[in-house]
Parts: sequence; C-alpha cells; structure tokens
Amino acid sequence: MYNTNFIPKTYPQPGVYQIVQYKHEDRVYHNLVFKYDKFDTPKKVYGDIMTNVTKIWNAYALEAKTTGCIMVGNSGSGKSLMGYILSNIAIINQLPVVICTEIDFTTETIQFLSVLSDCVIFLDEFKKNIGWSVEDKMLTMLADPKNTRKLFIITENDATRISSFIINRPERARYYFEFDKISPAVFKDYCKDFNIAPAFYQELEDKYTIATVFSFDHLQAIVNEHLHYPNETLDSIIGILNVPVLRKPLYIKVKEVIREDDNKKLEFSVDEDSLTLIEYKTQSYRYIYLQVWETSKSKADKEEPLFKLDLKFNMLSQAGASTSFVYEYRQDDKKYKIILKAE
Repeated sequence: MYNTNFIPKTYPQPGVYQIVQYKHEDRVYHNLVFKYDKFDTPKKVYGDIMTNVTKIWNAYALEAKTTGCIMVGNSGSGKSLMGYILSNIAIINQLPVVICTEIDFTTETIQFLSVLSDCVIFLDEFKKNIGWSVEDKMLTMLADPKNTRKLFIITENDATRISSFIINRPERARYYFEFDKISPAVFKDYCKDFNIAPAFYQELEDKYTIATVFSFDHLQAIVNEHLHYPNETLDSIIGILNVPVLRKPLYIKVKEVIREDDNKKLEFSVDEDSLTLIEYKTQSYRYIYLQVWETSKSKADKEEPLFKLDLKFNMLSQAGASTSFVYEYRQDDKKYKIILKAE
C-alpha cells in the first residue's frame, strides 16, 4: 500500500505541469503551465516496476525530507513509464508534478524550482536538458533539509553523463535503478499474454537469451509484427524492424582519412586488435586505434605519424548504419575528416 501520512503545502490543483521560460528586458522568467490531469499508462505493468514505485513513494511519504530516484537505461526500456506511474501516485495524493523539458536550463531555472512548494520534479532525459554548470547548482536543492519537500525523478540513457556528486550519493537521490535487458519473467509473461506460437516463441527466446540488449520496446514491436504476419520468420521481422541492435554484430572500418585544407587522402593503419567489441553493462563499444601518415613511403619507412587517435563508438548509436559517417579531428590548426563505415 502507498503511505499517505503527510499533508503537502498549498499548491495549485494536482496534475502535470510544464515549466516554461521567457525573456523580458534581458531577464529570464519562469512559470508553470497546466498540461493534463495525469500521465497515460498501460492497464498491465510487467516486472517489478510497481514494487519499486511503492518503495520510492513510501520513502517520500514517511520521511520529512526531499528524496529522489535515478533511472538509467536505453530508450524504450521502461524508465519513463516508471516515472509516469510514480507521478500518477503523487497526483492521487494531491501532489503536482512539474516536468522539466524543452527549455534552456539556467541558474534562474534552479532558483525557480527551489522555491516551489512540495511537488514532484520530473527530469526526463536528464543530460539532454541540463548542462554540467547548471547540474552542480542543483546539488543543494537535492539535499538541503531547509528546502521544501520534493520528490525528484531523474531518467538518463547513460549513467556516466550524470555528475558523480549525484550518483552514489543517496542523500541526494536515494534510489538508483538500471534498465537494461528485461527479465526472463517479463519476457515469458508478455509472450504468454499474447499466445505466441511455440515454435516462434522458442526462436525468440533463443534470440533474447544471447542478446546483450533486449528492451520491452523491442519485445512489443516483435510480438506485434508477429501477430500481424504469423508466417514471417523471426529473422525477416528483425530485418525490417527498427531493432538493428538485435541483428548481426557490426564492425566499424576506417575507409579514408582526408586533410580538409588540401583535400589530400592520407595513409593510415588500424590496430586489428582494437576491433574487439567491448561490452559494459547495457552499452557496447567499438574501439579503434588509428595512426595517420602523410604518404605511403613515410608509413613504410616507419616515420613518426602525423597523429595517433583512439576512437570509441557506442554501438547502439551506430547499429544498423549502412552508410559512411564522418569523425572530425583537429590538430595544429589542421582539420581532418575520418570516413568510417559500419558493416
């Protein structure tokens, strides 16, 4: 059960508000605009989302201080859904929710949020909206016992983009959840609800078992496509859906290195050992160690290269890429274009 043993301070009617920003005579002003009564959420929620939401809410309701939760994982993994459900529980308990997106987050924004009465502050896609300089100014708002009681919800795709002064600091954000691969229980429960044919289910389960990343969004898309086209194979379904991370592993190759000022193609070499795919939690990275020379002769004579470069690519962002893409590099007032291709 959700604990409701507290009385929030006077505030506009419960619901979802959007923070808006406007300028007048070189000053930045903020206000709240009512958006809707609550977030839309599905009737059935899979996994342990409801258990975790209950714990977060009870911690806020039982303790007379600001608290927060961080949810990290790939898009479509359920982070925002968990935030929506938690927000709706707050609204039921007469607390407004302030969503902070699509604005230029400034010091004035932090000051505005700090003086709000008790509320939920929903920072979806955290680093997309908040820069490092402003993030540091949030620290006192997250933990100041003199502040009004707020419940912070922070979602982010990559945990490394959140300040170390927030991560591993439970006095500033009490809970931390990682959304990577859905659990076997969620996988089986969802497929059972839609009566997936045994043969297709077995094939899909095999794919799920070996996949590094397999989100609820992926599962929904594959199951929906299968229900529409039951005679299609799993490979043909994955081959056209926007789930390239579930296809064959990708290799990123250096095609050309061009100096921009004279458009000259330069010689290069790639350490073959660097092409290993390195997986870290929910992320997969490809590392390329590149050396570049002026000419093939200077390369053959083992002269000192013009430059050495360690390249790192997030394979989720490059997955499925079939066309060339460019990495730009500057050194000594020279600009170089490194043409790469994922295949």
